[in-house]
Amino acid sequence: MQDILLFVYPDMRYFEHEQKDLGFSLGSPECCKYVFPYFDSLIDVRYRQRGFKVLWLLFSEPDNTLEPDLRWITTHVNIYPTDGFLASGITRDQLDQEIYADPAFVQNQIQGELGKVVIAGFHEADCVDKFAAHFHHQGLDVMVDTDLTNLGLNRIADGFPIPIHRKHFGVDQYVAREEIRAEERETLLAHWKEFPWTKQRRMYEVTEEEIQAATVPKVSVLERDCTEIGYWHISEYRHAVYFVAGGRYWTYGHVNVVGDRFIVVDYNNVPPDVQSQEEAYKHTAVCDFSDFDSAANWLENRTVESPRVIPQAPQEN
Repeated sequence: MQDILLFVYPDMRYFEHEQKDLGFSLGSPECCKYVFPYFDSLIDVRYRQRGFKVLWLLFSEPDNTLEPDLRWITTHVNIYPTDGFLASGITRDQLDQEIYADPAFVQNQIQGELGKVVIAGFHEADCVDKFAAHFHHQGLDVMVDTDLTNLGLNRIADGFPIPIHRKHFGVDQYVAREEIRAEERETLLAHWKEFPWTKQRRMYEVTEEEIQAATVPKVSVLERDCTEIGYWHISEYRHAVYFVAGGRYWTYGHVNVVGDRFIVVDYNNVPPDVQSQEEAYKHTAVCDFSDFDSAANWLENRTVESPRVIPQAPQEN
């Protein structure tokens, strides 16, 4: 039997949309050069290296539904010679008109008897879910690896990085924003019960040593007295350096965690009169470090050495 990872619609246009959102959330489009290679490594280490056949489901050519349209395949992830391509039987334009692919048509292209089936890609609550439901009703052992869908990219954007191998699979690992976690917990539990293929678990063998080696490092809030510069805790994995002026926070930069790297986005050279996020991007600097203290120290030193001119907030009479 062959275990497979079916990646639904690795389309350049979907990845470019995610790239734009990630750049905004992480503070610079430059951060994406770390995010997508790490996303790609999740596919490889979790599945390809564990004997899963990676199959890329593409939209069909406009004039031949039996042939996958290779023109739009993304360059954000790597395609290996051992991987395979499947045709969805529909075009991107048809999907935009809510004409969905027939999962049976896709399954018929897969040779041999299937073992475990993992579904990934775009989008988790739409096409990915439809394919997972189909394989589940065929009596197969199937799971949607949400880390490898648009939701996984959203988690990284929210400051919740994804380890190569997850140690825990509780609700708290999959609800990103703490302020709505309580109400989302029950919703997610009910969803897992109704749609068993969405409940997260490990579909491959991995040693405890591998899990420990791949654990994402958490960082603690640093209490430092550096004039009026301090650390503002965003999440247990992301911090921002701020400056208090006129009772308002002015951000100097972020420290993001992607895999085992600490990615610093430095805003110190952004002119105070910049009006748009796109314009601010042109003045940001991005560096990566192997530990949080080095990343935070570098950003702090940059802020002290070349402090930005911070406009004072209007004072109330």
